[in-house]
Amino acid sequence: MFIDHRRTTMRRILTVITLLGLSLFGLMLPSPASAASTLTADVTSATVVARGSAVDINATVECPAGMSGYLYLYITQRSGSGVAQGSGWTSIACTGAPQTVTVRALAQAGGQFFRPGEALITGDLSVCNEFECQYTQINETVRVTQN
Repeated sequence: MFIDHRRTTMRRILTVITLLGLSLFGLMLPSPASAASTLTADVTSATVVARGSAVDINATVECPAGMSGYLYLYITQRSGSGVAQGSGWTSIACTGAPQTVTVRALAQAGGQFFRPGEALITGDLSVCNEFECQYTQINETVRVTQN
């Protein structure tokens, strides 16, 4: 029986090179933990518009690149002897970097008007891709200013 040692040795070397290459390729792929980036939403300002019938709420959002979704915001403010309430939303296309968005929250029909002063803003940022969804909540007290 004749064994060609050169051919066997060459197969082993090619097998080792292939396995090392696959191992290195696997190390270069992002793991689920490293692929995820920060998901944040922070209200930066709120301004009364349209003579109190709405508030423009500016927020800085950051979410993993490739995801998309919505930022929903709700505002509640004491207004005279009553309470002004409103809500609004905007769509988000995530870039992986912080971005500024504006949500116009319309006052409830038949309710009180917004005015400069303190208000509570709550809501959530919801983003998804084809594999997962992520959520974060907002609960901040802000000073609403006049336009």
